[in-house]
Amino acid sequence: MCFMKETKKLNYVDKTKKSLNKNKTIWDIVNLETNKNGTTEKINTLNIDGNSISDSQEIANAFNKYFLHIARSNNTKQNDLSFP
Repeated sequence: MCFMKETKKLNYVDKTKKSLNKNKTIWDIVNLETNKNGTTEKINTLNIDGNSISDSQEIANAFNKYFLHIARSNNTKQNDLSFP
């Protein structure tokens, strides 16, 4: 293991051991390492097939429809796989 990774690991272990709230400390470390800073950007408008949508419920429905389509497509592909 490289020196920097080992040093970082030891630092996190030390922080966790010294922490009064270990769960929070661990989640703080996870968020730091995954570059999650707690900020999000709101999507105000969405362009679908040339149509601009600005209603938050319609935007949510569009995302749900999109991800549902992907899930169904993946399930279909998995079911089409044949094994000898």
